[in-house]
Amino acid sequence: MLADAATTIMEGEIGARVRDRTDLPSATQGERHVAPRARLHERLPMADVFINYRTDDAGYAAGWLYDRLAEKFGAKQVFRDCRSMHGGDVFTDEIWKALRGSTVLLAVIGRDWLSLMDESGTRRRLDDPADFVRREIKEALKLSIRVIPVLLDGAWPLTAHAVPGDLATVSGLQAVEFRSRSEADLNHLVHDLQRLLPERKSRNSKDKKQKAGGGIQVGGNATFNGLVISGDVNGDVNGFGGPG
Repeated sequence: MLADAATTIMEGEIGARVRDRTDLPSATQGERHVAPRARLHERLPMADVFINYRTDDAGYAAGWLYDRLAEKFGAKQVFRDCRSMHGGDVFTDEIWKALRGSTVLLAVIGRDWLSLMDESGTRRRLDDPADFVRREIKEALKLSIRVIPVLLDGAWPLTAHAVPGDLATVSGLQAVEFRSRSEADLNHLVHDLQRLLPERKSRNSKDKKQKAGGGIQVGGNATFNGLVISGDVNGDVNGFGGPG
């Protein structure tokens, strides 16, 4: 547990240095100076699950959720910004590429998700049009990517009047209650995801049978739907096409 806590703190500090910046290039600008590592990453398959979260609100839970889902579906099929990117990647490019290639976005919502304020203390982070958490969910809705609100540790369901207008649709989506480190709640969520990703479920089952029988795994050309988890490492990811 101490190791988990230390990892979460370190990731939060790294995320703070990235996501709080307002001078990062837009996705279009990033295309003109993509680092070699980022170009290599573009050839990798898109993740199935994208995790959306705020570090200050639910960073610890998002980290645990990523680890456990990666065990269930494979690390390449789950996206969490600070765990799925490589040093030198263009941050904004990778976020939007992963999101747009996903099938499901898990919006991890803790008790402070609605109320966290910006650095000035005069505006909620969620009310900033450049907020990354808000932008990621908005983009997912725009692209008809399934958004699953994950209510963490007793967080209340969202209401239309409590969120910006472009997120009002989320208030009408069926939410999933989730307790930190609850295996029972995790299994329930995994069951839902398996129903949404039947191809992935079948492939995992096939892989297990091959490993159990000592058989050789043969690659195929099957295409699997994507599910992505993205999150705000510092609790506020600002700016579509660039943190703000």
